[in-house]
Amino acid sequence: MTKTEIKQNIRSLIDTVDDENKLEEIQELVDFLVNVHPIEWESLSNAERKSIEEGLKDVKAGRTISYEEFKKNHSKWFEK
Repeated sequence: MTKTEIKQNIRSLIDTVDDENKLEEIQELVDFLVNVHPIEWESLSNAERKSIEEGLKDVKAGRTISYEEFKKNHSKWFEK
């Protein structure tokens, strides 16, 4: 599939979504993917690496919350 076809497919999928909350989540995800630059693992401190590894263990163990709950608990992060 070409880049143009992929973009058209994404637009077509988005056009089928009527739920405003889902559209906002899609917008936030796309904004994150487009505007956030990857971090090199080697550039992280040992404490940062350990924190990430602990978080991944939590996910594997099922210790997670929904994105909606996260946004509610950390609403200050989403203020513009």
